[in-house]
Amino acid sequence: MDDTLNSAYAYALASAFCFSLGSFVFAIYAKRATVLWMTAFKAWIAFLSFGLAAIVVREWSHFPAAPSLFAFFISGIIGLCTADLLLVRAFATIGSARTLLIFSSQPIALGVLGYLFFDQSVTPKKAIAILFLMACVFTLSFEKFKQEGRWEIKGPLFALAATILDACGIALTRYAFEFDRAISVMEGNFFRCAGAVMGFAVIGLVKPLKLWEKFKAFPKRQKGIVIAGSLTGTTISLGFFLAAVSIGHLATVSALLGAAPLFAGIWECLFEKRWPSKYLLFAFCLFILGFSFIL
Repeated sequence: MDDTLNSAYAYALASAFCFSLGSFVFAIYAKRATVLWMTAFKAWIAFLSFGLAAIVVREWSHFPAAPSLFAFFISGIIGLCTADLLLVRAFATIGSARTLLIFSSQPIALGVLGYLFFDQSVTPKKAIAILFLMACVFTLSFEKFKQEGRWEIKGPLFALAATILDACGIALTRYAFEFDRAISVMEGNFFRCAGAVMGFAVIGLVKPLKLWEKFKAFPKRQKGIVIAGSLTGTTISLGFFLAAVSIGHLATVSALLGAAPLFAGIWECLFEKRWPSKYLLFAFCLFILGFSFIL
C-alpha cells in the first residue's frame, strides 16, 4: 500500500477516535438543551475554529473555484446540518443500536457513488475489509438491540435518510477537492461548515435556536466541557475526516469510521470501570481482521 492510502486510513481512524470522545458530550447536552441546539452549536464552533485556524496557519491559498465552493456549501447543508439532525433524531427515536445498524450500510452507498463519479473500483480485498468493518458495527448494534425497545417506522426512516444524505455530502466534498486540487483541507472544512451554519440560520428563522442564551445558562465548567466536546467531536474529527476523504477510497474510509462506536464502547468501559462485554471483544476482533485486509 502506498503512503497516500496509509495516511488516508490513519486520518479516518483518528477521526473515529475523536468523534467517539465528542459523542459523549453531544449525547449529554442534547438532553440538557435540545437536539437542534447541540447540533447547531457544534456546527458554529467548527465554523469559527476552522476559520481561525486557517488564518493562524495561513492556509488561505486562494478562493475556491465556483463549482467547488458550491459543492462544499451544499455538502455542509445536507451532511452537517440535515443529516446530523436526522441522525440524532433517529438515536432519540429508536436508539443507538438500530441507528448504527442502518448507518453501517453507508460504505455500500459510497462504494456505488465512488464507482459512478470517481472511478473508484472496489477490489475483493477492499470488499472483504468493508464487510468485516460493517460486521463490527452490527455486532455492537446487536448487543444494544437486546436491551432497547421495539422497532418503529419513523426511526428507521430517519436513520436511512441520514445515511443517504451523509453519503451524498461526502461524495460532494470529494468532488469539490477533485475539481479544485489547490484548496486545502482546512479551507474545505471551513466552507463546508459555512454551508451547515447557513442551513441552521434558515431553520432559526422558523424555530429560534437561542444558541447564546442556552450557552450562558450553563455553569462555567459545563461551558468548557461543551466547547471542548464540540472541538474534539466536530472540528478535530472533521479535520481528520476530510483529510482522509480528500485522498482516500471513499467506501473504505467510511467503513473505517465504524471504529467510532467501538472506541465509544471502550471509553464506556474505562469511565464506568467495568470489563468489556463479549460483544465488544468480538467486535474488536472483527475490526482487526477487517483492517488487516486494508494493510
